[in-house]
Amino acid sequence: MGVYLLFFYKGPKKKLVVVYLVALCAYVLLQFVLLLAYGGMGVLFENVKETVKVFYFPCVLLAFWALYRQYGYLVSEKPMVQIAVFYTLTIFISFVTNTSFQSYTGNGYCGWFYAANEVSAITIILSPLVFYHYTSRDVFDALKTGGAKKRALLLAFGVVSVLLMLFASVYLATKAALLGVATYLLCFFVWSVFRLEITRDKLYLFRMIAAVLLIAALAGLYLASSPVKKHLTERMPWFHHVQVDQTTTVPTTVDTNQTTAPPPVHDTHAYRVANWLLSSRLSNSRSVLFQYLDSGPAFKLLGIGYANLPQYAYNVAIAVEMDFIAVFYRHGIVGLLLFVAPFFALLATAIRRSFRSLKACLASLAWCTCLYQVMIGFAVGFLTGHTFVAPAVSIYIVIMTIRLLAISERLTQDVQKGKQAQENA
Repeated sequence: MGVYLLFFYKGPKKKLVVVYLVALCAYVLLQFVLLLAYGGMGVLFENVKETVKVFYFPCVLLAFWALYRQYGYLVSEKPMVQIAVFYTLTIFISFVTNTSFQSYTGNGYCGWFYAANEVSAITIILSPLVFYHYTSRDVFDALKTGGAKKRALLLAFGVVSVLLMLFASVYLATKAALLGVATYLLCFFVWSVFRLEITRDKLYLFRMIAAVLLIAALAGLYLASSPVKKHLTERMPWFHHVQVDQTTTVPTTVDTNQTTAPPPVHDTHAYRVANWLLSSRLSNSRSVLFQYLDSGPAFKLLGIGYANLPQYAYNVAIAVEMDFIAVFYRHGIVGLLLFVAPFFALLATAIRRSFRSLKACLASLAWCTCLYQVMIGFAVGFLTGHTFVAPAVSIYIVIMTIRLLAISERLTQDVQKGKQAQENA
């Protein structure tokens, strides 16, 4: 990726891309020198792997953007739908065969994948694309005019695919998966109602009916003794009693290698509720927070890394499961800025261009769906993690960000062409 961007990419913003890559390499080198000086080779090797995983996202994002700018390359919709169906199909098959890894101490099912949170993030990001794909105008027209066999196959594939998405959203047992899928379906329904009222096009009636059926199916799966219902009605109330109702200090993860216990937090009711909703992510990362605050200016700028140094008073070798906060602690102010800069720059570009054709963008389900995928991915990464710093998930954020930019530009061009045609008429 770096070789392509430096030597083969010939599109716009080439100098800016080179400056970014040089700055990123300089930052990584400086942090490694800092960690090597204070912790030795063992600490350095422990940090290399995590650093590669983190900065995989901005580098791949720039590479996909460069491919789009230079060659017009975009990952098409169909393989993304197939990947989403594959992930959720494995969850269903492993559930039926009782071979699934389990999440939440046996309450949930994550298929043959070890990381339930990553599978949950993939489901949240890709499921809207599956719902959109099987309610697109092409599918609607095929169901109206296609042959009987074609209609039957298309309907069967569509029904199975969307039901797998709904099944995964409740059997993963994560709050985020259920909320992410349900929110999209509600937005899909409201959008379809407005579009039907404006255009009277039967396509939007089809989409509105599909949204109602999907919401009903999701509700039915949730109520039918689903793992996520058990999690929300049994585990969450118990944790609320322990972490919010009781007046003792909020529980936190303590490591036996930790030389100093983290000082108590300002234990307010708001903190307790937030910590409960975030599944103890705030309390479990306290030692990393206090070590960052206790470190010198160099560590605040470049980050405290992932491994314990001899002079650290608190244990930092524990998970911080909120992506942007984790990057801030581990890679400091400079690292965080370098991490988010390409994403925010491309997102701002896509949104700015969409304002030139805002009416057309809001009327496009493809644009609305893509925007939802990117924004829900950002929210999941910010609140629950395992998204931007996990290459298996961040690649889909990359793809959807570039698709959002491409759709925004295409719609803007269509609007401008329409205006020019009217002027020339």
